[in-house]
Amino acid sequence: MPKSRELTEFEQGEIIGLWKGGHTERNINEILDIPKTTIHDIITNYKNSEKILAAPRSDRPPKLTERDLRHLSKIIKEDRQQSLEEITKKIGDCLLSPVSNNTVRHLN
Repeated sequence: MPKSRELTEFEQGEIIGLWKGGHTERNINEILDIPKTTIHDIITNYKNSEKILAAPRSDRPPKLTERDLRHLSKIIKEDRQQSLEEITKKIGDCLLSPVSNNTVRHLN
């Protein structure tokens, strides 16, 4: 199981269900192939708060505001034959901080 993958609500429920059914953390690890530390953390959180899901995480704030996105849309519509680099330079000239080609590419 990759380190960065979050467990789904169903997987967390499976852990709690097996634990409530009398299985040990080690046995749950063998059944579900989920790291023992993850299993222990989920069970501990459940004991403390009676909740299965972790607290919501905040995302990184977007680089461009709604106004910036409208401006970008206007730049693109002015000349649809522009290269990505030209569009990036034009929007970058209007902003306080630089914007990469990847940021512009993923917005189109």
